[in-house]
Amino acid sequence: MLQRLEMLGRFTLGRQESRIDSGEVWRRCLAPFLDEARADPDGFFGELGELLRGDAGGFAALGAGQLAWEALSDESLTNPAVAPFVDAGIDFKLARGLTRYDLAPYEVGRLSRRQSGT
Repeated sequence: MLQRLEMLGRFTLGRQESRIDSGEVWRRCLAPFLDEARADPDGFFGELGELLRGDAGGFAALGAGQLAWEALSDESLTNPAVAPFVDAGIDFKLARGLTRYDLAPYEVGRLSRRQSGT
């Protein structure tokens, strides 16, 4: 699972630079998990949090945030089980020198919520 999330994170950060096939990302990193993540987001992302405990802010965390967005769309911005992954992905990008303008729209929405304290 960690390898799949890392692949998704690398693809998310730089689709061209990663040289990872988008079809492979879909088959390995998204499709197998979407139904379960949608059916029980708290349980699914709670277990994912346990798995990612040692990867606070790496490619796997970025991938988990992307998986959350793909599974839950706008709910990923407010779901307490998901917020740590989206936050870790944002922090990972900012730590790498990217700016707010380099964030995905859902990440900008989450960053705004964080900064306003909601």
